[in-house]
Amino acid sequence: MLTHNQVASIVELAKMSGDLALKLRAEQRIVIDIKSDSSMVTNADCEVDAFIGAGLRKIHQNANIVSEESGSYTASEYPDGVFVVDPIDGTSSFAKGGDFCINIAYCENKIPTFGLIYIPTSRTVYYNLEDQIYKAVDGVATPIHKKHSNDLSVVLSGHRSLSNSDGSLHDLINKLDKSGTHITSCVTAVAAIKYCLLLDLDGAMVISTANIADWDIAAAICLLKLAGYRVFDSKGEEIKILENKLHQGLVAFIGSKMGNILFGHSL
Repeated sequence: MLTHNQVASIVELAKMSGDLALKLRAEQRIVIDIKSDSSMVTNADCEVDAFIGAGLRKIHQNANIVSEESGSYTASEYPDGVFVVDPIDGTSSFAKGGDFCINIAYCENKIPTFGLIYIPTSRTVYYNLEDQIYKAVDGVATPIHKKHSNDLSVVLSGHRSLSNSDGSLHDLINKLDKSGTHITSCVTAVAAIKYCLLLDLDGAMVISTANIADWDIAAAICLLKLAGYRVFDSKGEEIKILENKLHQGLVAFIGSKMGNILFGHSL
């Protein structure tokens, strides 16, 4: 478990990392490349990644770090805990001048026990100190309390609209419609920012069906579970971190009713 001082230091490190990313973008020093998996990467991803890695090693002696820019790994390499980092989540949006976030999680025994998501463009950070979640804007932190509402009205997704979403998302939305669940809106947000919106809203759930990696969701899983959400992949299976594989989306909701509607059985 991270100490209070370590958490405070990681929050400050995330803010400085966001400042670095924004500075590189403002100075128009962004160079775009394509990785072997056909995903986009920029020099800012690499520079921010190196900055976070150096900072974490100062905060946590002998820190083990897995990052989007660090290559493959196996869970057995990290018996004493590991930081899981996405230096710039939402690279495409970042490169176009839009929103992005920085994700930092700490996992013990492959379970995320600390999560931080920082949105540099709004200077907003979500993080937990032991079992309490906080949202801090410009350094002013307020606690986020557990969610209890089962009345669903908003669905959060990474897709810009349901009309251009994939079949898996359509299938899940159709199941909600057939159950009589009244959805008033489908809200979209890039990267892990959609999980932050889930922490802000009542009567909301998130459905993401795209393949995602540990660094995309480790921090979010920690925060969402502390907020009272149940978290599964888009097939209704438990998401296991640090298994060196992609995950089939992420679905998060309150209570057991939604599990029966979406997956046909209690979860």
